[in-house]
Order: sequence, then structure tokens, then C-alpha cells
Amino acid sequence: MGLNFIKRISQIRNSLNTIQKKIDDDKGFTTTQFLNEHLFNNPKYLSSKRLNKHEYQVFSQNGEDGIIQEIFDRVGYTNKYFIEFGVENGLECNSTNLLYKGWSGLWIEGSEQQCEGVKPGLAI
Repeated sequence: MGLNFIKRISQIRNSLNTIQKKIDDDKGFTTTQFLNEHLFNNPKYLSSKRLNKHEYQVFSQNGEDGIIQEIFDRVGYTNKYFIEFGVENGLECNSTNLLYKGWSGLWIEGSEQQCEGVKPGLAI
């Protein structure tokens, strides 16, 4: 299965590259140019109020640590309690950073194998 999977992923990557090249050729400019013009340099997305401007990663997978911090900075909180579903082993989830900041909460994970990997000091 492993070799076939890698071969299939390679085929998909090649197909995507071919499609992107065709789009670039048809439009007369590259995808990067399009994104710069219509997304990254769009005033709508340059606002400091956009949450994506506050992304940073401590334990989260995609910058959610910063977004969560910014949300609580904006709206405040009445307690420091969280609930997170699907934490796997607790190393790459959205609430681990909150634990280190003195929060407490509940982790819910459906995989017994992943639960065994949770470090006792992090489990609440």
C-alpha cells in the first residue's frame, strides 16, 4: 500500500502542477500574481482587525494559539475553563497553551491509543 500511495500522491501533484500551469498560461499571469493582487494586497485583508493577523503557534497546528489569545483579548472572559474535542496526545491542540497560562478544562479524545500518550502533567 505504501508504494502505491506515494505513486498516487505523485500523480496528483503532477496533475495539479499541470492545471496550475494551464491556468497561468490562459490568464497571462501567474497564480502568485493573482493572489497578490486580489488577496494579499486587498485592503479588506490588510485590516488589523482581521484575526489572521494575530496567528502564532505555540502548541496549535495552524496559528490558533494567537487567534484564541486575540479573541479573548477582544471579548474578555469570566472564567478560565475550556473544553476541547479531539486532542490526540495533547501536544498539538488549541488548549495546551491555555493550560500553561493557568487555565483548566476538559479534554475529550475518542482514541484510547492517543489517550495513553497524554502526559500526566497536562491532563486535568
